[in-house]
Amino acid sequence: MTVVLSTVGTRSKGRRWYPLQALALLTIILAGAMVRAIHLGRASLWMDEGASAAIAAMDKASFWRLLFTREMNMAAYYCLLRLSVFLQSSEAHLRLISVFFGTALIGAAWMLAKETLIESRGTLWAIALACLVAFNGFLIAYSREARGYAMAVFFLTLSAWALTIVLKTGKLRVTWCLLALAALYSHFYTLLWILPQVWALWKACRKNGRKWFRPIALAGMVGLLPLFIFALRTRGGQLDWVPRLTLHSFFDTFIQLAGYSRVSLALLCAGSLIGCLRLWSRGDAIARFIVIENILPVCVLLALSPIHPLFVARFLIFAVPFLLLTAIEGFSTLGVGVGGILSAVVICAMLITGDRSAPKSDWRDMTQNLCSQSSAVVFWPGMGKFPYWYYAQSNPACPHIIFPHSQQVEVADFRAGKRDLVRELCSSNEKSVLLVMDSNSRSSIADLGVSCYTPVSTSSRDGMQVFRLDRK
Repeated sequence: MTVVLSTVGTRSKGRRWYPLQALALLTIILAGAMVRAIHLGRASLWMDEGASAAIAAMDKASFWRLLFTREMNMAAYYCLLRLSVFLQSSEAHLRLISVFFGTALIGAAWMLAKETLIESRGTLWAIALACLVAFNGFLIAYSREARGYAMAVFFLTLSAWALTIVLKTGKLRVTWCLLALAALYSHFYTLLWILPQVWALWKACRKNGRKWFRPIALAGMVGLLPLFIFALRTRGGQLDWVPRLTLHSFFDTFIQLAGYSRVSLALLCAGSLIGCLRLWSRGDAIARFIVIENILPVCVLLALSPIHPLFVARFLIFAVPFLLLTAIEGFSTLGVGVGGILSAVVICAMLITGDRSAPKSDWRDMTQNLCSQSSAVVFWPGMGKFPYWYYAQSNPACPHIIFPHSQQVEVADFRAGKRDLVRELCSSNEKSVLLVMDSNSRSSIADLGVSCYTPVSTSSRDGMQVFRLDRK
C-alpha cells in the first residue's frame, strides 16, 4: 500500500509539474521571439541579404536555373522566401522567416534535451537549455538576418531529436530522413553534422536488416537527386571569399559561438568537457552521437582549413545547440545547486552581452547617396549590386549599373569576376564612374587591374569605399 501511495504521489507531482513546465517553456519562447523581432527592420540589408531578396524576386526560369547551377545552398530557404511574396516588401518582412525558425529552435532544443540527456532527471535542465538557446547572442544575430542559417540549425536540431526517437522505438524513420534533407538544403555545411547521425543510425540498427532501412534509402535517394544534378552543373567558387584562419580568428570564432561572451565561453567549454566525458562513458548510441556532433564537425573544419579556409563562425552555428546541450549535461552532474548557479551565470552573461555581431555596411544610406549623383556605378564584389538594386527599385533617378551587367538581376550576376568587371568597365562609354567597394572585401582597387580608368578621389561611407574613376 505504501508503494502504491508513493507511486500515486509521484505521478500527482508529475501532473502538477506539467502546466508549470509548459508555462516556463512558453515564457522563454515568447521572450526569445521578442529579442529576435524587436527593431527587426532598423538595420539595412547587407550584401548577402540583398542576394536573398534578389534571388526570391527573379522570374521562375532564372530562379531555377540559378539554383541548379550556382545557389543550391540555402535552396529550401530561397523557395520558402519566394513563395511568400509579401515577405519581400520590407527588410523586417524579409527577416521574418529567420525569426520564426530561430524562435522555434528553442522548442526543438528542449525536445532534444528531453529525449537525450535528462529524461530521468526531471525537466529543470531542459528549461535551462531552452534559456541558453533563447538568449545566445550569436543565435539571435542569425535569427535576425534574411539568410538560411536559423532555418538550417532548426531542422538539424529537430533531425537529431527525430533520430533519438528512431533509435529508441524504430518510429519516425522517414521523418528523420526528411528533416535531415531539409537541413541539408537549408545549408550544405549541415552535412558535417548529419553524417554522425547516419553513423549512429547504422551502428544501432544494422541488425534490423536491409528491409528496415529501405524507406530511409528510398526517401534519401529521391531527396538527394536535385543535389546530384547541381553537383554535375555547378562551377564552384562559392567559398573563395573565406579568409585564412589565424589564432585570433580561431578564438574569436568560439567567443561568438558562446554568445560573444568570454565568461560564457569558459563555463560552456568546461561544462561541455564534463558532459562529453559523462555521455561517452554511458556507451549507448544516442549519447555517443551527441558527443560526436559536438566535436567531430568542428575538428574536420579545423583540419581542412590549412588546405582551403573554411573555419567561419557562421558556418559553425550548427555546433551551438550541441555545445549548449553537452554543457548542460556537464552542469547537471554537479547537482542542482552548483550546476544551477553555473547555468544562471552563463544565461546572465549572455543577457548582459546580447547581440554583439559586427556591424554591416549601410546599403540603404549608400543607395540614397549614389542616387543623388549622376555617375554610373560599378560594384566590387559584384554582390554589392543586390542591396543597391533592392533600394533603388523605387527611385528611377538612380544611376545605371555598368557592373555587374545591368540594372536588373540576372543569373550571370552571381558568377561575375574581376575579368568581367574589367571587360565591361573598359567597354563602356562613360567618362567618369563610381566604384563602390565593400570595406570587408580583401581586394584593393589595384588588385582589380582596371587599366582604362584612373582613380581621382576616394571616400569612405557607410562601411564602404567609393572611388571616382576617370577614363584615361
